[in-house]
Amino acid sequence: MQYLNKLSTATIGLDKDVIGEIVKGQKKAVPICRFLGTVNGLETGESANGPWVKFKGLFSAVNYSTGEECRSGACLMPAVASNLLEGLFLKAKEGEGQPAVTFAYEISAKPEKTAATGYVFTATSLVKGGADPLGNLIEQLPPIPKTKKLAA
Repeated sequence: MQYLNKLSTATIGLDKDVIGEIVKGQKKAVPICRFLGTVNGLETGESANGPWVKFKGLFSAVNYSTGEECRSGACLMPAVASNLLEGLFLKAKEGEGQPAVTFAYEISAKPEKTAATGYVFTATSLVKGGADPLGNLIEQLPPIPKTKKLAA
Protein backbone atom coordinates (compact mmCIF):
# COMPACT_ATOMS: atom_id res chain seq x y z
CA MET A 1 0.00 0.00 0.00
CA GLN A 2 1.22 3.48 -0.89
CA TYR A 3 0.45 6.78 0.77
CA LEU A 4 0.04 9.57 -1.77
CA ASN A 5 -0.31 13.34 -1.58
CA LYS A 6 -3.74 13.01 -3.21
CA LEU A 7 -5.84 10.29 -4.78
CA SER A 8 -7.19 10.61 -8.31
CA THR A 9 -7.59 8.22 -11.21
CA ALA A 10 -4.26 9.50 -12.58
CA THR A 11 -2.29 9.23 -9.32
CA ILE A 12 -3.39 5.61 -8.83
CA GLY A 13 -2.10 4.69 -12.29
CA LEU A 14 -5.19 5.25 -14.43
CA ASP A 15 -4.33 8.15 -16.73
CA LYS A 16 -6.28 8.89 -19.93
CA ASP A 17 -4.12 6.63 -22.09
CA VAL A 18 -4.41 3.65 -19.72
CA ILE A 19 -8.18 4.05 -19.44
CA GLY A 20 -8.43 4.41 -23.22
CA GLU A 21 -6.67 1.05 -23.61
CA ILE A 22 -8.96 -0.56 -21.02
CA VAL A 23 -12.15 0.48 -22.84
CA LYS A 24 -10.81 -0.18 -26.34
CA GLY A 25 -13.13 -2.65 -28.09
CA GLN A 26 -15.59 -2.71 -25.17
CA LYS A 27 -19.30 -2.03 -25.62
CA LYS A 28 -20.28 -1.63 -21.97
CA ALA A 29 -18.86 0.20 -18.98
CA VAL A 30 -15.75 -1.42 -17.50
CA PRO A 31 -15.10 -1.11 -13.72
CA ILE A 32 -11.63 0.41 -13.28
CA CYS A 33 -11.24 1.43 -9.64
CA ARG A 34 -12.79 2.02 -6.25
CA PHE A 35 -12.67 5.13 -4.07
CA LEU A 36 -13.86 5.09 -0.47
CA GLY A 37 -13.45 7.12 2.66
CA THR A 38 -14.73 9.72 5.06
CA VAL A 39 -15.08 13.35 3.98
CA ASN A 40 -14.78 16.10 6.59
CA GLY A 41 -13.99 19.04 4.31
CA LEU A 42 -13.65 20.13 0.71
CA GLU A 43 -11.97 22.65 -1.53
CA THR A 44 -13.14 23.70 -4.99
CA GLY A 45 -11.35 25.28 -7.91
CA GLU A 46 -11.02 25.54 -11.66
CA SER A 47 -8.31 24.28 -14.00
CA ALA A 48 -7.82 24.01 -17.76
CA ASN A 49 -9.86 20.78 -17.53
CA GLY A 50 -12.78 22.52 -15.82
CA PRO A 51 -14.04 22.74 -12.22
CA TRP A 52 -12.76 20.32 -9.59
CA VAL A 53 -13.57 19.32 -6.02
CA LYS A 54 -10.84 18.12 -3.66
CA PHE A 55 -12.23 16.26 -0.67
CA LYS A 56 -10.34 16.28 2.63
CA GLY A 57 -10.49 13.44 5.13
CA LEU A 58 -9.34 9.81 5.07
CA PHE A 59 -9.43 7.98 1.73
CA SER A 60 -8.48 4.75 0.02
CA ALA A 61 -8.47 3.86 -3.66
CA VAL A 62 -7.85 0.57 -5.46
CA ASN A 63 -6.75 0.32 -9.09
CA TYR A 64 -8.52 -2.80 -10.41
CA SER A 65 -5.88 -3.35 -13.12
CA THR A 66 -3.04 -3.69 -10.61
CA GLY A 67 -4.91 -4.50 -7.39
CA GLU A 68 -2.81 -1.84 -5.65
CA GLU A 69 -4.35 0.14 -2.80
CA CYS A 70 -3.35 3.75 -2.15
CA ARG A 71 -4.34 6.04 0.72
CA SER A 72 -4.37 9.79 1.24
CA GLY A 73 -5.90 12.69 3.12
CA ALA A 74 -7.06 14.28 -0.16
CA CYS A 75 -9.19 12.84 -2.96
CA LEU A 76 -10.25 14.04 -6.41
CA MET A 77 -12.71 11.78 -8.24
CA PRO A 78 -14.38 11.97 -11.64
CA ALA A 79 -17.18 14.56 -11.67
CA VAL A 80 -19.91 11.92 -11.82
CA ALA A 81 -18.92 10.83 -8.29
CA SER A 82 -17.64 14.11 -6.85
CA ASN A 83 -20.82 15.99 -7.77
CA LEU A 84 -22.90 13.49 -5.79
CA LEU A 85 -20.53 13.46 -2.84
CA GLU A 86 -20.24 17.25 -2.75
CA GLY A 87 -24.02 17.53 -2.48
CA LEU A 88 -24.15 14.97 0.33
CA PHE A 89 -21.37 16.71 2.23
CA LEU A 90 -22.92 20.18 1.88
CA LYS A 91 -26.26 18.77 3.09
CA ALA A 92 -24.55 17.17 6.12
CA LYS A 93 -22.77 20.47 6.81
CA GLU A 94 -26.13 22.19 7.26
CA GLY A 95 -26.65 20.22 10.50
CA GLU A 96 -24.97 20.87 13.82
CA GLY A 97 -21.50 19.68 14.72
CA GLN A 98 -18.67 18.52 12.50
CA PRO A 99 -20.06 16.96 9.32
CA ALA A 100 -18.56 13.73 8.07
CA VAL A 101 -19.81 11.68 5.13
CA THR A 102 -18.66 8.16 4.39
CA PHE A 103 -18.79 6.79 0.87
CA ALA A 104 -17.60 4.00 -1.39
CA TYR A 105 -17.87 4.37 -5.17
CA GLU A 106 -16.88 2.00 -7.93
CA ILE A 107 -15.77 4.00 -10.96
CA SER A 108 -16.27 2.57 -14.43
CA ALA A 109 -15.21 3.84 -17.85
CA LYS A 110 -17.78 3.55 -20.61
CA PRO A 111 -16.82 3.88 -24.29
CA GLU A 112 -18.27 7.07 -25.79
CA LYS A 113 -17.33 8.09 -29.32
CA THR A 114 -18.42 11.71 -28.83
CA ALA A 115 -16.23 12.24 -25.74
CA ALA A 116 -12.81 13.84 -26.29
CA THR A 117 -11.18 10.98 -24.37
CA GLY A 118 -13.21 8.25 -26.10
CA TYR A 119 -14.92 7.33 -22.82
CA VAL A 120 -17.03 8.73 -19.99
CA PHE A 121 -17.02 7.80 -16.32
CA THR A 122 -19.89 6.21 -14.43
CA ALA A 123 -20.10 5.68 -10.67
CA THR A 124 -21.90 3.11 -8.56
CA SER A 125 -22.34 3.50 -4.82
CA LEU A 126 -21.11 0.41 -2.99
CA VAL A 127 -22.64 1.53 0.33
CA LYS A 128 -26.19 0.57 1.22
CA GLY A 129 -27.94 3.39 3.06
CA GLY A 130 -26.19 6.12 5.03
CA ALA A 131 -24.40 8.16 2.39
CA ASP A 132 -27.13 7.71 -0.22
CA PRO A 133 -30.35 9.47 0.86
CA LEU A 134 -31.92 8.97 -2.57
CA GLY A 135 -31.14 5.25 -2.38
CA ASN A 136 -32.66 5.15 1.11
CA LEU A 137 -35.85 6.70 -0.26
CA ILE A 138 -36.00 4.32 -3.22
CA GLU A 139 -35.67 1.32 -0.88
CA GLN A 140 -38.83 2.49 0.95
CA LEU A 141 -40.92 2.59 -2.23
CA PRO A 142 -43.02 -0.25 -3.62
CA PRO A 143 -41.60 -2.10 -6.65
CA ILE A 144 -41.89 -0.36 -10.01
CA PRO A 145 -44.93 -1.79 -11.81
CA LYS A 146 -44.39 -3.69 -15.04
CA THR A 147 -46.06 -2.09 -18.04
CA LYS A 148 -46.75 -3.38 -21.49
CA LYS A 149 -44.14 -2.33 -24.06
CA LEU A 150 -45.43 0.06 -26.66
CA ALA A 151 -44.98 -0.67 -30.33
CA ALA A 152 -42.35 1.52 -31.96
